[in-house]
Amino acid sequence: MRASLREAFPELTGVSAPHPFQIEAAERLLAGENVILSAPTGSGKTWTAVFPFLYAKQRGLPFADRLIYLLPLRTLARTLYETVRRRVEALGLPLSITIQTGSQPEDPLFEGDIVFATIDQALSAYVGLALSVGRSSANLVPGAFLGAYIVMDELHLLEPDVSLATFLDMVDRLKPYSRFLAMTATVPADVLAEMARRTGAAVKVVSGDEARALPAVGTVERRYEWAGVPLTPEEVVREHLGQRGVRKTLVIANTVPRAQALYRGVREALAARECRDEVLLLHSRFLPSDRAAKEAALLAALRDPDRSVLVVATQVIEVGLDVSAPLLLTELCPANALLQRAGRCARYPGQRGRVRVYALPRDAQGREEAAPYAEAWAREAMARTKAYLEARCPFFADEHTAVELVNRAHGELDCRRLEQVPETVRRNQVDTALASGEMARLRQLVRDVDSVSVIVRRDPQAVDLSRQVERFSLPTSALRGLVARLGVSAGRWVHGLVVREEGDADGSREPLAWEPVKRPDEVAQHVLLCLHPDVAAYDSDVGLVLGEPGGFETPDGPPKPELWHNAYAYCRETYAEHVAAVRRLYQAQAPRVAVAHERLAAQLGVTPEALEAWGELVAALHDVGKLTQEVADRFWRYQRERRGEEPTDFLAHTDYDPRNPDDRAARARMGHVGHAVEGAYISQQMILERVRQDLADPDLARECADACLTAIARHHSAWAREIRQPFTLMKEALPVAVKTLRGLGLPRAAFVPYRFQEAKRFYEHLVMPHNRAWLLYWYLVRRLRLADRQSQAEKGGKR
Repeated sequence: MRASLREAFPELTGVSAPHPFQIEAAERLLAGENVILSAPTGSGKTWTAVFPFLYAKQRGLPFADRLIYLLPLRTLARTLYETVRRRVEALGLPLSITIQTGSQPEDPLFEGDIVFATIDQALSAYVGLALSVGRSSANLVPGAFLGAYIVMDELHLLEPDVSLATFLDMVDRLKPYSRFLAMTATVPADVLAEMARRTGAAVKVVSGDEARALPAVGTVERRYEWAGVPLTPEEVVREHLGQRGVRKTLVIANTVPRAQALYRGVREALAARECRDEVLLLHSRFLPSDRAAKEAALLAALRDPDRSVLVVATQVIEVGLDVSAPLLLTELCPANALLQRAGRCARYPGQRGRVRVYALPRDAQGREEAAPYAEAWAREAMARTKAYLEARCPFFADEHTAVELVNRAHGELDCRRLEQVPETVRRNQVDTALASGEMARLRQLVRDVDSVSVIVRRDPQAVDLSRQVERFSLPTSALRGLVARLGVSAGRWVHGLVVREEGDADGSREPLAWEPVKRPDEVAQHVLLCLHPDVAAYDSDVGLVLGEPGGFETPDGPPKPELWHNAYAYCRETYAEHVAAVRRLYQAQAPRVAVAHERLAAQLGVTPEALEAWGELVAALHDVGKLTQEVADRFWRYQRERRGEEPTDFLAHTDYDPRNPDDRAARARMGHVGHAVEGAYISQQMILERVRQDLADPDLARECADACLTAIARHHSAWAREIRQPFTLMKEALPVAVKTLRGLGLPRAAFVPYRFQEAKRFYEHLVMPHNRAWLLYWYLVRRLRLADRQSQAEKGGKR
């Protein structure tokens, strides 16, 4: 295979020749191993990750159903999405390339062949709290991970005791079904070893002669210097003007206010010297359109060999932007961040550069301003980084130096943080989140979000919340500081939007209201803050500045999608028609889930044909709860009132247009009658008997049957669990259903009638995350819900 891989690499990636580690990683992955790759910045990790998937798809190998490429930043996801999309289009491969981020939610259900997504989007879905969809649809997404090839890039940006521990649990839980590649340039060796122990993955570290043979390492000369003083505009100008010929300098500050202050000071100092070199500023507090324009200008200026430019930035430039400058001036930061920043200096083969590191500034009380690295572990990592630099600088870095620096600064600390969350503890925490659906658990499992959305308006009451107003995302610490500085008058200038859960049922109170924010501790209590222009200035040059007056007000965006988009439009459909359509569409999915299907069947010890029969039975029985007197009467009454029809058959759906107020009123008058959990209850005997035909282990058969029942019970809501009221099966129900069950190998057809005590305890049959069949539930409910949705799209209904 190795020769074939070497031959195919240039063709599929457009890169002239592969490095040995790229071929080794592909071999291991295609042979069924999971891989943790540590390779220097600029060594070609992106195509290392994508190549095995393209190779397998081109040759029809059963490697993975889809590639899910996870990245820490939205901008980086967008950049790689565009790069890979262009390459796949040039190759003419029939693969759909999609992107799923908070700002670009193109593929919320992860349906693409290659999906680029942020880490938060994927891990939130894994723990059952998907950010990409509404709460009721949370069980639609995780099944996409089965049979997938999942790449975790920039691994060092995951917090060891939060997202990293969750990712390792994901790898361990899914390793029989999915392939994983985790990539980093700066994770300590001890942490890599612990990751391998928890997951069974193979570790590949590119070092020594192999690293020196890489053009991005062996032909690059990068000198580190320790300045020992804080970074000032005067220091920036002195270093910038000290370059010969065309001058290019990259300056990185740890916080937005310091970056803004440096930018203003540098511009004034250069103007005083009548120097016309371009000065650009990039950070996170720009409106999206302005930030995109600034990134484009920055790339153009740094890549133009005839333009002198000085760029001031924050951490946003650490990953995602393919830029290089011969001079990098940066504030002290933890070693893993420092090495990422240094990767923007002399980045390309044959270049030479200097990385000059500056001490942190001090506040009025003489304390180091450590933000955003203010946590104890981050401060310790910075202290160790500083000690290393003070002892070694100046020095020319090589791959050995980088490894030594990150191990000394982070090795013990990161290992300690990871060990604080043992495998069993994190597994139990994930299982609890999967079972409870409590969104608060995202902070423990995915990311401890410490930011608030902000707009700038004079009158918050005049803000049209039906429109997509552009927002800034700011750390709560910065906003608490602003409120503290404003003191007793804060409530005049800062207002917070609150969501009232009570009081609006009769229309007497608005569910959304603006309230004054008077104290710093009130900042985090609001979903959105509105700052008065007298305390927040903005322009496209400097960005948002807190505490300064200005004339800017956040503009209104386009209207939000109307509320009816959150509901389905339905077309009249008989029960038999609907079941036939869902069965057909379930069958049609088979080629797109072939790898997941084979691996799941193997793990359960059944044939792929048996597993497909279970799924088709679930599809056939998913709506039997609509064969009750309560649902039938309700549907027929609606259709008679709204369409003047006299239905003569059981209906799966009535005509319904949520944009039509009369349709909405008629549906409201009918009230809600459950059918999903009821359908699972009615079907339990048939499903258990069918599953027992294929499994000799009675306990496993019970768990697999429960997974099938759970897929039916939750095909409309991920958290459905109770039968809330009695129901009566229509006498024609069984004969009608039998006609839709042909070819499924049922020994006999029998429904379970409503019995109060059994129905009350039916939730005990819903499969739990710790059961062996939990992943079968993920697989079945995703296929069922996708087929169900598509059936309505075919009928002309839409969401």
